[in-house]
Amino acid sequence: MVSYPVFYEGARYGLEPKYSENSASLSPFVGYNLPSGTFGFPSNPQTANQIDAVSKKISTGARTIEVSGVSLSGGQAQMDLMDNIPKQQFKEIARLKKLAGVDLTFHGPLVEPTGFSRQGWDESQRMHSERQMFSAVERAHDLGKNTVVTFHASNGLPETETYEYNKAGIPVLKEVMVVDEHGGRFMHVDVPKKEHFTGQTLDPYESIEKQNEDAWFKQLQGIAFHAYQGEGIIEGALQKAADSSGKDSAQKENLLKLYKLHLEGKEDEIKKAAGNNEFGNLLIERMQNIVHGDLNLRDAYRELRNLYDSAYDAAEHNAQSKDANKRAEAEDALKKLNKFKEEIAPQLKTIENPENLDKFSKEIVRGVNVLRSIAPPRTVKPLREFAIDKASDTFANVAFDAYEKFGKNSPIISVENPPVGMGLSSGQDLRELVEESQRKFIARAKEKGISESEAKKQAEALIGVTWDVGHINMMRKHGAKDTQILEQTEK
Repeated sequence: MVSYPVFYEGARYGLEPKYSENSASLSPFVGYNLPSGTFGFPSNPQTANQIDAVSKKISTGARTIEVSGVSLSGGQAQMDLMDNIPKQQFKEIARLKKLAGVDLTFHGPLVEPTGFSRQGWDESQRMHSERQMFSAVERAHDLGKNTVVTFHASNGLPETETYEYNKAGIPVLKEVMVVDEHGGRFMHVDVPKKEHFTGQTLDPYESIEKQNEDAWFKQLQGIAFHAYQGEGIIEGALQKAADSSGKDSAQKENLLKLYKLHLEGKEDEIKKAAGNNEFGNLLIERMQNIVHGDLNLRDAYRELRNLYDSAYDAAEHNAQSKDANKRAEAEDALKKLNKFKEEIAPQLKTIENPENLDKFSKEIVRGVNVLRSIAPPRTVKPLREFAIDKASDTFANVAFDAYEKFGKNSPIISVENPPVGMGLSSGQDLRELVEESQRKFIARAKEKGISESEAKKQAEALIGVTWDVGHINMMRKHGAKDTQILEQTEK
């Protein structure tokens, strides 16, 4: 006879709504059974016949059905599926909802709300995603009042920060992704490396700030170089022309008037004004040198205007930041930039006049000094920060546009954490994204004359989260333990 000291005794019925210490319970929450009515199911995402797909899920006894606007094929198939679902189906599904007494949610298409693609970031791509998402929200409204519409926080965005967990369960930062705001290109910043020249060891974020400072000063140096070079060429040409005429260098003003005639192609008038043909030919030769110097000044002035605009845009953006230090820096920058603009404004009509080249170079150099005195704009930004900023633009706009159209019956925008390995997949990412989306919703509402208290109420009611526990559990592939996963859920 063979005896078995341990024998499986079976499990209780897992759908009884009672607490059980039996680990074999069918409930995903250990120790608790769940009634069948608490389960929800998505409809078939591969069919445009969503009435049939929803009906089949209702027949299982489920009380919550997620209508799918998602194609597992991704890409253009996403919108092809949405376009192939007749609009009337959503109203018929709403009738089916009332008849069966079930709740409906809607999963919108998997689009990238930040505006990133394989080619990098582009604002037009972000706006395209926004239009796609709003179209899905309009359809979801036909399913009933305040239908929850789920969109992923990102779809295709690379992981913004890569961590590995050591044996002690402590996350170690391995890599940070950054983006060049102007070019929209991705770049990698590696783990801290020691600078042998300075002996410093900078973390990735310190390296990003240093990179921005170096790039800013290099641009300013380029403007100053062209300005000084142009000024020197012009000054030398004017001096030689004045000396050749036998007149005092105080006559440079008259020579600049002749330069204006040269730009207009009136060489004969220049020779006539010079008094003799030999000097007239020499004067025209000097004018060619002035042209070279003038072009250097124009190039420097163009770059100065571009950098001024970049600095002003960055300061205006940072003036709305939640970070008090950033706001203070931005306010100081705006004060200096506005002062320079006010001082140079009266001269803008005449400063580019060829007769004022001597003043032109001095104003360019003064502008460089103003830009040198402010905090450098961050053209290279951590991808996480940039992505939250752009995605929150999209979610806030979709939510507010829906609120304007449908009022208090507007669908609820629910932001879902994508699988770990994609950008904005952590609990902290999701929290900051929703908070920033709500803040921008409130700002838009106030611009439309809605009170702050009402705007805040609607923002909190219409923008929330879907917490996908399966997606966040994928942290385990990086070595995360239960503790780290629970910490993400708390955040």
